[in-house]
Amino acid sequence: MVLAPASCVSRENYFPSVRVGSYHLNRDDNPGEDEVIPVCEKILHGGFDGDERNGSDLALLLLQRPSFRGHVGNPMSAQDCKDGDLVALAWFSPTAASGPSEHLEAVPSVKIMPPGACGEEGSGIPDGTMCASVEGDGESATKRNICE
Repeated sequence: MVLAPASCVSRENYFPSVRVGSYHLNRDDNPGEDEVIPVCEKILHGGFDGDERNGSDLALLLLQRPSFRGHVGNPMSAQDCKDGDLVALAWFSPTAASGPSEHLEAVPSVKIMPPGACGEEGSGIPDGTMCASVEGDGESATKRNICE
Protein backbone atom coordinates (compact mmCIF):
# COMPACT_ATOMS: atom_id res chain seq x y z
CA MET A 1 0.00 0.00 0.00
CA VAL A 2 1.09 3.53 -0.78
CA LEU A 3 -0.34 6.83 0.50
CA ALA A 4 -0.71 9.49 -2.19
CA PRO A 5 -2.57 12.76 -2.77
CA ALA A 6 -6.06 11.93 -4.05
CA SER A 7 -5.81 14.91 -6.43
CA CYS A 8 -2.97 13.12 -8.25
CA VAL A 9 -4.81 9.83 -8.79
CA SER A 10 -8.53 10.68 -8.76
CA ARG A 11 -9.20 10.52 -12.51
CA GLU A 12 -11.53 7.67 -13.33
CA ASN A 13 -9.83 4.66 -14.93
CA TYR A 14 -6.40 6.07 -14.03
CA PHE A 15 -4.23 3.52 -12.26
CA PRO A 16 -0.63 4.72 -12.04
CA SER A 17 2.37 2.53 -11.48
CA VAL A 18 4.46 3.10 -8.36
CA ARG A 19 8.22 3.42 -8.85
CA VAL A 20 9.83 2.22 -5.61
CA GLY A 21 13.31 3.41 -4.71
CA SER A 22 13.48 6.40 -7.05
CA TYR A 23 14.23 10.00 -6.11
CA HIS A 24 13.46 11.47 -9.53
CA LEU A 25 9.91 12.36 -10.50
CA ASN A 26 9.98 11.42 -14.17
CA ARG A 27 12.85 8.99 -14.71
CA ASP A 28 14.60 6.00 -13.18
CA ASP A 29 17.50 6.74 -10.85
CA ASN A 30 19.27 3.52 -11.75
CA PRO A 31 17.69 1.89 -14.82
CA GLY A 32 16.99 -1.75 -14.09
CA GLU A 33 17.22 -1.25 -10.32
CA ASP A 34 14.12 0.85 -9.63
CA GLU A 35 11.10 -1.33 -9.00
CA VAL A 36 7.90 -0.48 -10.91
CA ILE A 37 4.70 -2.00 -9.48
CA PRO A 38 1.25 -1.52 -11.04
CA VAL A 39 -1.61 -0.26 -8.88
CA CYS A 40 -4.61 -2.60 -8.80
CA GLU A 41 -6.96 -0.53 -6.62
CA LYS A 42 -7.17 3.02 -5.35
CA ILE A 43 -9.23 4.16 -2.40
CA LEU A 44 -9.92 7.89 -2.18
CA HIS A 45 -10.66 9.56 1.16
CA GLY A 46 -14.44 9.74 1.63
CA GLY A 47 -14.24 13.49 2.26
CA PHE A 48 -12.32 14.26 -0.95
CA ASP A 49 -14.58 16.21 -3.35
CA GLY A 50 -12.15 16.48 -6.27
CA ASP A 51 -10.65 19.80 -5.19
CA GLU A 52 -7.50 19.57 -3.06
CA ARG A 53 -8.19 23.07 -1.70
CA ASN A 54 -11.18 21.63 0.19
CA GLY A 55 -9.08 19.11 2.14
CA SER A 56 -9.15 15.31 2.52
CA ASP A 57 -6.65 15.06 -0.35
CA LEU A 58 -5.55 11.52 0.48
CA ALA A 59 -5.69 8.19 -1.35
CA LEU A 60 -4.52 4.68 -0.60
CA LEU A 61 -3.01 2.78 -3.54
CA LEU A 62 -3.06 -1.00 -3.36
CA LEU A 63 -0.25 -2.60 -5.34
CA GLN A 64 -0.50 -5.78 -7.42
CA ARG A 65 2.30 -7.27 -5.36
CA PRO A 66 4.53 -6.31 -2.41
CA SER A 67 7.78 -4.51 -3.05
CA PHE A 68 10.92 -6.58 -2.60
CA ARG A 69 12.32 -3.57 -0.70
CA GLY A 70 9.90 -3.98 2.20
CA HIS A 71 7.79 -1.25 3.73
CA VAL A 72 8.86 2.12 5.09
CA GLY A 73 6.64 2.06 8.15
CA ASN A 74 3.11 2.63 9.25
CA PRO A 75 1.73 6.16 9.11
CA MET A 76 0.85 7.90 12.34
CA SER A 77 -1.16 10.97 13.18
CA ALA A 78 0.86 14.17 12.81
CA GLN A 79 -0.46 15.21 16.22
CA ASP A 80 1.32 12.18 17.73
CA CYS A 81 4.71 13.33 16.42
CA LYS A 82 6.97 15.15 18.82
CA ASP A 83 8.33 18.52 17.68
CA GLY A 84 11.15 17.94 15.25
CA ASP A 85 10.25 14.29 14.59
CA LEU A 86 8.06 15.01 11.57
CA VAL A 87 9.75 15.07 8.16
CA ALA A 88 7.93 16.08 4.98
CA LEU A 89 8.93 14.19 1.79
CA ALA A 90 7.61 15.21 -1.62
CA TRP A 91 8.31 16.76 -4.97
CA PHE A 92 7.49 20.23 -3.65
CA SER A 93 6.48 23.15 -5.85
CA PRO A 94 8.57 26.26 -5.26
CA THR A 95 5.40 28.34 -5.74
CA ALA A 96 1.71 27.53 -5.92
CA ALA A 97 1.73 28.35 -9.65
CA SER A 98 4.73 26.20 -10.61
CA GLY A 99 5.03 22.49 -11.25
CA PRO A 100 6.70 20.04 -8.89
CA SER A 101 10.46 19.76 -8.52
CA GLU A 102 12.25 16.99 -10.43
CA HIS A 103 13.95 15.50 -7.34
CA LEU A 104 12.44 14.15 -4.14
CA GLU A 105 13.02 16.67 -1.37
CA ALA A 106 13.00 16.30 2.40
CA VAL A 107 12.10 19.01 4.87
CA PRO A 108 13.37 17.91 8.30
CA SER A 109 12.14 19.10 11.68
CA VAL A 110 8.65 20.16 10.66
CA LYS A 111 6.77 21.55 13.65
CA ILE A 112 2.98 21.15 13.88
CA MET A 113 1.28 24.47 14.67
CA PRO A 114 -2.24 25.18 15.95
CA PRO A 115 -4.62 25.85 13.01
CA GLY A 116 -4.89 29.58 13.80
CA ALA A 117 -1.09 30.00 13.78
CA CYS A 118 -0.97 30.06 9.99
CA GLY A 119 -2.24 33.64 10.07
CA GLU A 120 -3.36 35.35 6.90
CA GLU A 121 -1.53 32.98 4.57
CA GLY A 122 -3.40 30.12 6.24
CA SER A 123 -6.82 31.73 6.16
CA GLY A 124 -9.20 29.61 4.23
CA ILE A 125 -7.34 26.36 4.85
CA PRO A 126 -9.90 23.55 5.15
CA ASP A 127 -10.66 21.72 8.37
CA GLY A 128 -8.24 18.87 8.90
CA THR A 129 -5.41 20.59 7.02
CA MET A 130 -2.15 20.67 8.91
CA CYS A 131 -0.56 24.01 9.72
CA ALA A 132 3.19 23.63 10.14
CA SER A 133 6.45 25.53 10.15
CA VAL A 134 10.00 24.56 9.44
CA GLU A 135 12.07 24.58 12.61
CA GLY A 136 14.14 27.71 12.94
CA ASP A 137 12.65 29.60 10.03
CA GLY A 138 9.36 30.86 11.45
CA GLU A 139 7.50 30.87 8.13
CA SER A 140 4.34 28.84 8.05
CA ALA A 141 4.45 25.79 5.84
CA THR A 142 1.38 26.95 3.98
CA LYS A 143 3.34 30.04 2.86
CA ARG A 144 6.21 27.80 1.77
CA ASN A 145 3.80 25.39 0.05
CA ILE A 146 4.80 22.40 2.18
CA CYS A 147 1.51 21.12 3.52
CA GLU A 148 -1.19 21.44 0.90
